[in-house]
Amino acid sequence: MVIGLMSTSNTQFTAPAVRHLTWCLLSPPLAELNIADSLHMIEDTELISWLQKLDLNPAQLNTYIQQRNHKLLGSYFECLWAFYFEFGPNSELLADHIQVIEGKQTLGELDALVKIKDQFMHVELAVKFYLLLPNKTGLQQHHWIGPQSHDRLDLKLDKLNQKQFPFLHHPATIQTLKTQQLSNDYKQILALKGYLFHPFGKNYQLPEQCSSSVNICSWIHAEFLETQLINQTQSNIKWSILPKHQWFGPLYTNQPQDILDANMVAELVGQHFQTQAQERTPYALMLVKLDNLENGYYLEQERFFVVHNQWPTS
Repeated sequence: MVIGLMSTSNTQFTAPAVRHLTWCLLSPPLAELNIADSLHMIEDTELISWLQKLDLNPAQLNTYIQQRNHKLLGSYFECLWAFYFEFGPNSELLADHIQVIEGKQTLGELDALVKIKDQFMHVELAVKFYLLLPNKTGLQQHHWIGPQSHDRLDLKLDKLNQKQFPFLHHPATIQTLKTQQLSNDYKQILALKGYLFHPFGKNYQLPEQCSSSVNICSWIHAEFLETQLINQTQSNIKWSILPKHQWFGPLYTNQPQDILDANMVAELVGQHFQTQAQERTPYALMLVKLDNLENGYYLEQERFFVVHNQWPTS
């Protein structure tokens, strides 16, 4: 099973940023709201042709990323969407990161105002990675929390419902848009993407806000990685540990430094959590199992969050 792979891609895009952009546009929503539609990009020939051309010459995209705020994963996600809104087919970026200030106080921000196929939209953007707490069914939103145990699915959806989308209609927002000669009449749209991770080898259920098409993977405590996962896998299988900016969509690589054998994975994971032992909340690793393709590339087959042994406690 290929995690997060879109139905397009008989031919994989080789430029990492183009793959990440494709995942942002075409992966299923993490969760949906009643008050705003989810942004579903249509996987038509025009969009795929644009992405294919971009993959052949990704310089414009790479330069765009470097020139904008992209250090944090959420900022990188927003940057990729902004590029599509600005340069993608049938799309126009009207404004983004619109700060609403009253007096000396910043009240909030609108992520993006866009025009797609003649429809004006207020789009809120977010990418999240949530893990199912041990011994929970997953049926409730609060059962799913962030890898650092701070964020929760229910808190994020509540914020979107109660603050971020209603903020478009705040008097200060209306005045700000008027000052910038922008309309206040927009269809409200959510682009919430990401992955859910259930405990390795355990059954789970999904909240009603999450569809069955959501990207679903597994997490595992570091101490069980070798015995329960690596040693139970064929010895010739290759792995990769993804840097954070490679978390969007399936890895597709022919770079030797990306490809690890089982012993290297065990050693690197052990070193990571030993080094991180003094940290209050050691950060998790994204591990992917690879499929060796005939063209010399490796394609992500499955992914796992590896967390410290006391997770979800610090």
